[in-house]
Amino acid sequence: MISDIKASFIYKTIYLVIGFIGLFLATEIITGKFNDGFFVYYTNLSNLIAYGLMVALWWVDYQSLKGKPQAFKYPTIRFVITIMILVTLIIYNTLLGNMFDPNYWRVRNVIMHLLGPILVVLDFLLFNPKNNLKWRAILDSLILPYAYVIVTLIIGVFTNSYPYFFLNVNNIGYGGLLGWVFILTLGFLVLSLGLVGYNKTILKNKK
Repeated sequence: MISDIKASFIYKTIYLVIGFIGLFLATEIITGKFNDGFFVYYTNLSNLIAYGLMVALWWVDYQSLKGKPQAFKYPTIRFVITIMILVTLIIYNTLLGNMFDPNYWRVRNVIMHLLGPILVVLDFLLFNPKNNLKWRAILDSLILPYAYVIVTLIIGVFTNSYPYFFLNVNNIGYGGLLGWVFILTLGFLVLSLGLVGYNKTILKNKK
């Protein structure tokens, strides 16, 4: 963990600039029309939520640098959002994306699926206070993804459209859906266990 507030502030400022570019491009406003599917994709939602988190953390650092020391009071929320964006990074780059496809390296795609998520996760690893999480946070990490799956399925009933193949019950059926939910749940739990363990043991033991 790095306790230098100035370093944390500069790091978050860099992320906010990069993240804004990615989100702006994802909205497709530059084409003259807002992307109707922006709020459908987990990638966009996770990046948007992570951006909001980083704004809040940036503000805490800013106030501290002005001589008004503050601390972010919601470590579990920070953790849950970090896991959320970490899953975006892993799922896209293992199941959905193809780094050998030239389109992968478009600015928007790189920021939303690679650089942005990496920066958020590194922010947690580098600047989150040590030993400030409880083990139950592991289960809390499932709340947002489960909510996304439920809402997506409800919308799909009316639109007959699903954003990801592992949620498309038209092709894989509800049995296939449950299988993927089970696999992804295990993934979330393993990642959450790793980050909480890092926070509670590795950081705690560092002098």
